[in-house]
Order: sequence, then C-alpha cells, then structure tokens
Amino acid sequence: MIVGALPPFLRRDGVGIAVLWLVLGSVFAEVARRVHDYVDFDAARYEHLAFSIERTHSLTGYVNGVDIKSYSQLFPLLLSLLFTHGSVAHDFIKANVIDTYVMTSACIPAFFLTRFVTGKRWAAYFVATFTICMPWIVISTFMMTETVAYPVCTWAIFAIVVALARPTLVHDVLAVVAVALSFFARTELLSIALVLPLALVAYELLTAASASPTAPVVTATRSLVRGHPLLVAAYVIGGAGALVLLVRNNLSEITGVYSPYAQTTKIEWHHLAGGLAEHVATFSLGVGVLPFVIAFAWIASTVAGARATSEQRAFACAGAALMLAVFVQGANFDLQLHQYVHDRFFIYVVPVTLTGALLGVTARRPRMWAIAGSLALVVAGFVFGVIPAVTWKSFPWLDPDTPISAVYKALALHLGGMTPTRILLVAVVTAATACTALALGSRRHAAAIAVCTWLTVAMPVTTAVVYHQYFSSTNDSNGRPVTTSPHGSLDWIDETLGTGSQVTAISYPTSSDWFVSEQRWVDFEFWNKSIVRDAHPAGPDAFDYLGFWFPKTSLAFDATTGAVVPSPTRWAVVSDKETRFGLAGADRAATEDSILVDAGEQWRLSWLTSGLYDDGWTKPGVRARIRIFSAPGQRHAEIRTVSLVLRAPDNVSSRPVTITANGTTTNAVTTPGDTFEHLNICVPAHRYADLRLSTPDSSAIPGDLATLASFNAPRTGGVFIAALSVANEIGGSC
Repeated sequence: MIVGALPPFLRRDGVGIAVLWLVLGSVFAEVARRVHDYVDFDAARYEHLAFSIERTHSLTGYVNGVDIKSYSQLFPLLLSLLFTHGSVAHDFIKANVIDTYVMTSACIPAFFLTRFVTGKRWAAYFVATFTICMPWIVISTFMMTETVAYPVCTWAIFAIVVALARPTLVHDVLAVVAVALSFFARTELLSIALVLPLALVAYELLTAASASPTAPVVTATRSLVRGHPLLVAAYVIGGAGALVLLVRNNLSEITGVYSPYAQTTKIEWHHLAGGLAEHVATFSLGVGVLPFVIAFAWIASTVAGARATSEQRAFACAGAALMLAVFVQGANFDLQLHQYVHDRFFIYVVPVTLTGALLGVTARRPRMWAIAGSLALVVAGFVFGVIPAVTWKSFPWLDPDTPISAVYKALALHLGGMTPTRILLVAVVTAATACTALALGSRRHAAAIAVCTWLTVAMPVTTAVVYHQYFSSTNDSNGRPVTTSPHGSLDWIDETLGTGSQVTAISYPTSSDWFVSEQRWVDFEFWNKSIVRDAHPAGPDAFDYLGFWFPKTSLAFDATTGAVVPSPTRWAVVSDKETRFGLAGADRAATEDSILVDAGEQWRLSWLTSGLYDDGWTKPGVRARIRIFSAPGQRHAEIRTVSLVLRAPDNVSSRPVTITANGTTTNAVTTPGDTFEHLNICVPAHRYADLRLSTPDSSAIPGDLATLASFNAPRTGGVFIAALSVANEIGGSC
C-alpha cells in the first residue's frame, strides 16, 4: 500500500528487491532446515497461542482455555497456518523455513526506505542485503515474535518517514496502521507509538527553523496541525485515554500479558547513562561498530540542524526517535530486571543504522562534534560496560536473548579474555573512525568505499560467528543438539493418543534437580499438541515450571471420598515420583519418569498424602499420612497393595522408619540408597484406610523442590518418599 503511493521510480524496483529477498531468504531457509529443536521457552507460549487460533478460529489469545490477554498475535496467527494436523516435530521444520522467509522480507521495506531517502539504487540494494545478512537473523529459527516484528517495524519506520516528508492523509493513515501493526506484532513495540509524534514534532521544528528562524515554534505548530490533522487528532485522543488509565493505575494493562514487565516504569536515572552506553556498544558490535558510529553522528548532526533534503531530515528525525525509544526502553528494562544486554531487542535499529551510515559517507558530512560524541559513546560502552560472563562465558550454547555474546566470546577466547577484547575494540574503532573522518573532508569517495567494504566484511563475519556457536555446541540450553529432533521421545503423548486428544499435565519433580524437572515439563508442553491444560492441587503454586504464561487449573480434593473437582480432561500425564496424590485410573503409557493415566470423565483419587513436604520428604516430628480410597463400585472391604521407595538423607548412614496400618506396625531402616516396602492394607467399601509413616530423627536435607527459591534454601527433614504407588489390582476380601 505504501509503495503504491510513492513515485514510479520506487515501484519499478519491486521486481529486483523481490528477487533479492527470495534468493537470500532461500539461503537462510536452508540453514533453518538444520534446526530441529527449540531454544527458548517463549516458543512454547507462541505455539500454544497458535494452537488456540487454529482450534477456535479466534485471534483471542487463549492458553489452557484462559484468555491471557496476549496482543502480540500476528506471529501466532502465522504459526496457526503452519501447525495444523501433523506432529509438532514435522510442523516445527516447516515453521522454521516459513519464519525465515518472513523475517528476511524486512529487506523489502529497508530497500524502499533507503531508496526514498538517498535516491540511490545501489545504496538501497546494499542496505537491503545487510538488513538480512546480519547476526540477529538467527532469531528466525527461535520461534519468537521478532520473526514478524522485524519486517513490520521496518515498514512502520518507512511509513513514518514518508508521512513526514510528504504529508498527505493517505500517508498519515498508512503510518498509523503500520504503527498499530507493530504493536500487534510485538507488544514491546508500543514504543513505536512514541516514535511517530517525536519524529513529527522534531521534523516540523527543523523545517520551521530553516524557513522562519524568528518564530519556529509557531510556524511548526501551524504546519503540524494543517499538514497532519489526522495524526494530531489520533494522538490527542490516545494521549487522553492513556492519561485516564495512568490516573487509574491501569496503564500497564494495555500490554496485556506483559503487564508485569510494563509495571516497572521507573526510570533508572542513576545508572541509565552507563546502561545506554553498554547497550549501544553491544549493538554496534553486531553491525561492525564503525557503521553505527557514522550513522549515529550523521543522524545527530542532521537533527541538530545540518542542511539536508526533506527526505533525509525526515529519516534523521525518525531514526533519532527510534534509537531513543528502543535503547532507553531496552537499557532501562535490563537495568531493573536482568542486569545484562538483551541485544535482540535492538534489531529494529539495523536498517536505520545501515541507511544512516551510507548517508554519512555519501550525503552531507556529519559534523566533527557529532562524530566525536558518537565515538565517545561507543568507546564508553566497551570500556565501562559490564558485559557479564553469564552471557558469553558460562554456557557453551548460544544465548537467544543476546546473540552478540557469541561475538564477545569468540574475541575473548582468541585474545585471552575480555580486557584485551575491550582494548582491541576501542583501538580499532577509534582508528577507523579517525581515518574515516579525515577522508570525509578530502576523499569522500574513498571514505564511502572504505565504509562499505568494512560493512561487507564485518556483518557476514559476525553473522557467521553467531551461527557457528549456534550449531557447534554439543548441546543447546535444553541439553540436546539443536540439530537433533526429539520426535519419538518427547512427543510420546501425541504418539500414543493422537494430536487431537486432550491431556492435562500435572507438574511434579521428575529429578532431584529443579532445572531438569523444569526442562522436562516444558518439553512435554512444547512437543505435544494434546496437552491443553495444566493443573495442580489448590494452594500455593508449587512446581510451577511454566510461569504465569500458562494458567493453571486448581484441583480441589475431597479427603473423605477422594472426589476431584474439576476434571479438566479424560487423560492426565503425571510424574512417576508423585507423592502428593494419585489419580485413580489405568496407566495407558509411561516413560522413564512420567505416566499417562486414563483418569476418566470424572476424576477420583486412589490415594492422598498429608504431613509431607510437597516434594515427598517427611517433616521433623510430623507423622505423615497416606490415605487409600476405596475403588469405584467396591462393595466390601478389600486388600490393596501399597508400594513405597524410601531413602535416608545422604548425610546419615541409616534412619529408622515406623509404618502403621490397620493396627499393624512395621519397623524399617532406610539408607541413602533405595529401601523398598510393600504393604497390604484393608480398605473398607465406600470409605478409606490410613497408613501412617514416621521417623524419630531429622537432619539437613536438600532444598524444597517446590520452587526455585526454596530449592536453594536450607531445611531439615526425616526420610524421602522417592516413589509411592497403589496397585490397581484389587486383592482379596479382608
């Protein structure tokens, strides 16, 4: 739509840029075919949102049957067309290929943006090429919203620049639509809504200052109202609405499921300058550093009043507003929550940086103070930035939040540490900037060739380094090679029941390591379409490995009858180490650590415990109770067999245990190894029987596996119930 409203010379280039997109997109799509595993838990959320769209034919963001108020629905909508009736493993490869074509399509608006601003076809093709051939293109295989947000945001910047330089009602409408689509592509890009008014005001002030130096504010105001009545009206109404929400403390709700993050609106003024420098420097490394220095200097000097065409001035204002919004938002977010650089937040600045760099060496030369200031900002980031080891040194796999950490890692490994890396980066960028600045004065053509050559070498190298770490690591963050498909192992639930079935996952430790259990349940969620609910007993959210992104169904137990309310689905997948309760029903399938149970239309309990920690350890001085419920239709008292696997803490050689049931006491001695106990218990009809377990001793035991925080906290306990089961086979009468 935007292209149709532009001059013919832009429309004529459509075929050429389409060919470039298909060629380069095909190259990266072939690389994407090698990826068979997801690398970040966020992918599971978007996948489930896609399942919801495909099943309900609604854009409402349902996960586990609950509207989670997800507004970033463009990417799930795309996935819903790809994740249809096949296995997740099959659809995943297909999604990676299509996602790559979608993300690389950002070269099209980047091409038109550069062509519009510079008027040079070669510059447009150059920028379009490196809008794709850049290190963050690896995100196209992560199943994240950036896949769609990157091209949509680039279209939005193009639309904003056109609306500023050539004010018409059509261009204003297209700019508003593009900004709105950016928000629905990725909620974080709500900041783009601020870019448009900031750029518009700056552009009108600069234009008025050059035309009417005596009264620029009055002239700019008149031009703004007359030239952009739609934008003025839209932002007045939107601003009033935002003010009302702010007064009511509901402003963060416009970001939906991201509102917990949006509530961190306090600006970290004391640390923001340093944080900005670090974030800018890290981003610049992904584009070869020097191009960013030149681009930032040109944008700054143009916004400060250097002579430029209307298109270039519009681009400078939009670019400056985008950099301000994106870098401040990202740096402030990291300062408050993560203390390291999420450089994937900044990919939207890549086309602006590339175009700005070419303008800096082909159009009017940036002022020396701007070049010096830009260089000082980047150097400060390299010198004083934290660049924490957790992002580049602690783990062998590629961190999906910060792909540029792979570049830091490669440099540090070859140079002997981060200190020599900082020194080299500062020395190289300082020398390169000085040489470029000198050449711009007398040998402008040579400077342009040098910067373009630098870019042509630097960006493919950083991209290759990122992909090398992505594929060379033996295991990714999931503990598996990213090129190996988990089909046939982790998708065993779908393989057993079919993708159209409905299963409830009841999370519980499958390992003594909290992170291993977390990975297991996340894997189940990702690789099985049939899991449509997550449930846990009423009370604290213990073993919540999936976070608030995945709403939980709270289960209420009747301790007298064993009835369960509600019964979310017929099928349930549980840990074979579950010690809180056992669902009555036949086991349909099992793996080494989990069981698929046919719990029926109305759930009931086979057994229920009390007096234990959530993860199965006995509490000091507390007698644990195991209540065994009668079976459905049981007409008289019958014997049930209870099997226990008990362990003493590792810090003791043995620990006595007393088990009482039906008036009979069993004394056992447990060790740090497995101790097996099988007990027959008489269960009356329509009622229950209790088994009591106690130990007189207690000592230090591992942290509570209920939460990550408690996992690292000290506590004391008696013995560990490593497994508990009640045989489905009914014994004789008693």
